[in-house]
Amino acid sequence: MSKVKKIYILLVLVLLLFTGSCDKKANVEFDNDSLDSISIIEAQGQENFNNFHMANHDDSQILRADVYTTASLAYRIEDGEPFSLYVISVTADVTDAVSQDRKNIEISINVTGDNDVNGRFTSSIPVSSKNGVKTIKRVVKLDKLGQASIAVNVGTSNNKIKGKLEITCPSAILLSNDTDYLTVTNEEQNIQFIFYRKDIYETTSINNEDLECLIEKLAQLRRSIKDLVGGYEPYNGVTQYVFTENIPYTALAGDPIYINKSELENLFYNLEQANMSTAVHKKDLLRILCHEVSHTFDNHLIASCVFDREFFAIMKELYAFNINGYELQDDFISRSPALSSGIYSYESFLGALLEHMNLLEDNNWSYIKETLLSLKENESGLSNAEKFQRFIGVLSDKSGVNLREKFSESEWQTLVNHFET
Repeated sequence: MSKVKKIYILLVLVLLLFTGSCDKKANVEFDNDSLDSISIIEAQGQENFNNFHMANHDDSQILRADVYTTASLAYRIEDGEPFSLYVISVTADVTDAVSQDRKNIEISINVTGDNDVNGRFTSSIPVSSKNGVKTIKRVVKLDKLGQASIAVNVGTSNNKIKGKLEITCPSAILLSNDTDYLTVTNEEQNIQFIFYRKDIYETTSINNEDLECLIEKLAQLRRSIKDLVGGYEPYNGVTQYVFTENIPYTALAGDPIYINKSELENLFYNLEQANMSTAVHKKDLLRILCHEVSHTFDNHLIASCVFDREFFAIMKELYAFNINGYELQDDFISRSPALSSGIYSYESFLGALLEHMNLLEDNNWSYIKETLLSLKENESGLSNAEKFQRFIGVLSDKSGVNLREKFSESEWQTLVNHFET
């Protein structure tokens, strides 16, 4: 029998238009693979506010409201496996509830802690009162201490609810033990793709060979970016892409990296042909994946060097594509608006820098690498304007190209004005 561990869940009931709360720990036992149950925590709303009243029923919370409102049940997970991915599940019975739009109850599980700053963007799952009961799942990554903060949110500001709802306390299982999910890993074991199995095989028409080819191409680009920044490894050395959540963006860089589930079909369209091509367009899947991982290699440079995160992310991915023989198409970098117009654009700035140093034509990136390595060892706490001036100055010294003179007076003033504001 596996050794039993303990995890503590801290539940706090937070209600809009309601000031009452509870703060109490529950002892939960689980084996090495899964969290089997979560003890009920007593919580009762203040009745005089006439919004949600909360009561315990076996292993769930029953919420009742006489007026339209929203609710958030907050949980703190502790003593889990550090840096591990878990699947968090709750089951909602909304048979006796109604929403303002008279169609669906919006329910979401969001990450609220600092370890995953993008986890709060997960979209709500619509649950119809006609269907009654629905289980909602999402992938959550624990931090280096094996902790995470999550919230089960019921209703939204635009679609509040009233009536009776029953929400089970969350259950959790290691991602590797949930057969609903598929994990694809590269040979070096430092990149993972996480899919909801049904999504990848039913929404798209790709196969394992296509996924393996894609992840190995991405691994090659990741190695190049790592080399450019001097061997730095972000996030414990493993980059994880979660394709299982609906988010309001195509992709969000962080730990983990989120790729919008609702865009899977478009992103993976014709993947087999894309894997055989060396041409790269701005909206290609490989380019999107490379761009997001490029962002994660900024963390050790932000204080001393990074004055524009998008500028540096694109610069690093350009380096990776360029030295690995990819053909960058005309739409990869936009030159509009021109810097001479007085309007700043990080793509126009980067495009001008590439041209002034002949980086793509000569494949001459050594000066960029030397500059980054030099700047990361220098002082931190600088303003963006100071970082920008130092970057231009050091790169000019390393390359022998006076970059200040390469920009026209109006172009230079656009850059200076942007970073000084």
